[in-house]
Amino acid sequence: NYTLDPAKLKPIADNLISRIDSIYAPDPNYQIDSTKIVPLLKPKAFAQTIVTDDATEAIYDEFNEDLIITYVEDQDSGYLGYRFFSAHELKRIGYEQASLYDLSLRNLEVILPDPSEYILDQELYRFYRSVGGDGGSKYLSSLILLPDFLKQEKKRLKQQVVIAIPKTNQLVILGKNNRAGLAEIRRYAGADYFLKADELLT
Repeated sequence: NYTLDPAKLKPIADNLISRIDSIYAPDPNYQIDSTKIVPLLKPKAFAQTIVTDDATEAIYDEFNEDLIITYVEDQDSGYLGYRFFSAHELKRIGYEQASLYDLSLRNLEVILPDPSEYILDQELYRFYRSVGGDGGSKYLSSLILLPDFLKQEKKRLKQQVVIAIPKTNQLVILGKNNRAGLAEIRRYAGADYFLKADELLT
């Protein structure tokens, strides 16, 4: 249309924007499914990159000095397979942020009932990694929020554990006194691959 009549750029652009909005504009009445709210562990800097449908701040809690727990709605489709939501959307379904932690852990246990299917045991450490197209595997880093999970790992190793979290939301777990394993993880953390922002090792 613009090629045929360049003088009509503004109405052509307005029409295009209107069509895009009719397809992609967020539904102001969208209802979050509370049974699908799950926690996601991310580096603190990640909080500045989260985008919600209503362009307001996403919900998250601090986990430690390096990590935050951001809350998402698990979805079967979409680029990431989950959806960030805002405090405004949460109020729409009658929930407060203070109740999200316990709710999200209950939902996580439903989505990841058997973490053992994600185990890849290496010589020096255990790797919980994504398997195929399984939807739950994108929340593997969140397993460390489950008290029973950490108890089992400490019992297996008979010592405190050290955990590395690749940006892909997976887990590397090894014993605190495993010098060879820690040296290998340090090598990984210092390698070019893990220094790239897209594959940061926390």
